[in-house]
Amino acid sequence: MKCIPFFFSRRRVFEVFFDHLKKKNVFFFQDYTLIDISEDGFISLMDDSGNTKDDLALPKGTDDSEKLAVQIQKDFDEGKELVVSVLKSMGEEMVCAVKTVGGGGN
Repeated sequence: MKCIPFFFSRRRVFEVFFDHLKKKNVFFFQDYTLIDISEDGFISLMDDSGNTKDDLALPKGTDDSEKLAVQIQKDFDEGKELVVSVLKSMGEEMVCAVKTVGGGGN
């Protein structure tokens, strides 16, 4: 790979070997049941073992994320049972998908 670093103008050649990366998963997905949504947009989740997670907010930052957050809030307000998929990578987590598992509602 050739590149010109911004802090000096001479061209450098870096050898990058990706073989060691192929064996490691960089992204992980985990499904959680949505328990509650707080007024400040944080969500309470429960995994299959019954452990709860309260440190994630509704997705935001892009148009698709905003649409997903609106869908989650709407379905939750309608009483639907929801499962959200959380993407984990490089120490960060984000809700990336939702699915309805029950009819819910009144």
